[in-house]
Amino acid sequence: INAEYMGNPGGDIGKKELPESLRRKFCEVFVPDLEEKSDLMLLVGNIIGNNTTQQVVEKIVDFYLSLRSASEKFEIEDGFKRRPHFSLRNLSRAFKSFKKALEYHDQRRALFD
Repeated sequence: INAEYMGNPGGDIGKKELPESLRRKFCEVFVPDLEEKSDLMLLVGNIIGNNTTQQVVEKIVDFYLSLRSASEKFEIEDGFKRRPHFSLRNLSRAFKSFKKALEYHDQRRALFD
């Protein structure tokens, strides 16, 4: 029997560590966020599928990287006057919304939403 657990590390607000007795039964692997433009383009291209051009994929990646850069430089803030955090989780959630919007709009409008 194989068992897999995927989760974020504890220590963040509202997150708890797994009990040590359970953690010893798993192999922990840390996977950092993708930061290279070429890696992000591959990821975005695979998520969107063959329905778009490389130019659109590149614009999406450039926009995402510019948001991350602005956040790291404290140039933007969220509604609580804090620095927003941009990660692959945010990006994947955005594409989940994008795919839902495609049911009702064309690609350009779905990306805008």
